Amino acid sequence: MKPDLSTVLAQLAEKLGTSVEHLWPILVARERVAALLTIIFLGFMFVLGLLGWGFWTRSVRQREAKGVPVGDAWFGIVGAAIWLVVILIAMCCNTINYLFPEISALKTILTMLK
Repeated sequence: MKPDLSTVLAQLAEKLGTSVEHLWPILVARERVAALLTIIFLGFMFVLGLLGWGFWTRSVRQREAKGVPVGDAWFGIVGAAIWLVVILIAMCCNTINYLFPEISALKTILTMLK
């Protein structure tokens, strides 16, 4: 049988020398900050992917204009587009964690119960 969530929160608060009423808002704030930092990092990765996609596309178009065969260069453009979509999906998922940090904090506590 798994311990109750309030029992785990009380034990954690006792170990940290605080009360549950003080600990829960701190856990929620921590999850919001973690989600925000992840969104910022993913935004940076999205911008890098967008720059790479733009430079690669421009390079392929310049080589095509000069009559130089580009071969399979379009695979890089498609790969960068897939990268951008994956990063965008990850940003959306972390935006949910930012908007509802209570759920994320609850998931963190529940993983401690396992």
